[in-house]
Amino acid sequence: MSIEEERVKVLTVLVDMDDVIADWSGHFFELAGQIPELRGRLIHSERKSFSVLDDYPKELEDAAREIYESEGFFRDLKPVDGAIEAIHELSRLGHNVLICTAPLHFHTYCVTEKFDWVQTHLGAEFKRQMILAKYKKFVHGDYLIDDNPNIRSLRHEVPSWQHILYTQPYNMSVTDRPRITWTGDWKSVLRL
Repeated sequence: MSIEEERVKVLTVLVDMDDVIADWSGHFFELAGQIPELRGRLIHSERKSFSVLDDYPKELEDAAREIYESEGFFRDLKPVDGAIEAIHELSRLGHNVLICTAPLHFHTYCVTEKFDWVQTHLGAEFKRQMILAKYKKFVHGDYLIDDNPNIRSLRHEVPSWQHILYTQPYNMSVTDRPRITWTGDWKSVLRL
């Protein structure tokens, strides 16, 4: 195989964090179950919206927001099943794996805790492979694996990457793009 053929096979894979490699929803609903006004009001499998706040009545939004804005929320997320192994496998296969995550607005702990989470679960080398971006369409790559069905932009930027949906209940109505889970056949979707 020539050097040129070898280069063609190396992919840049952008991987979102929340509900893709870090179990944001699992942790959120575990904590929501401890708050009387939120307990039993919503379960993950019934979510219809990417933003959990959109699935709660207005009067409960502050209580829900307080959960994920609290110190330790992002640091204490558990990995999504199969995510850590898949990220390391992509890296072992020689691909450029970049963690591409959007920080929350006006959140004191989010950014620092996301970096801490990556170091704890993926290793220090992946901290250097993190991109914090509100507008992911500006980030270059071959694929973006993200649970958000509507990637925002400032204008109408055309991304360099193909969007692969990480399957979650709130994105099941989207049928116009490929989707994966880490416990499914993600390698064939990425054409590895």
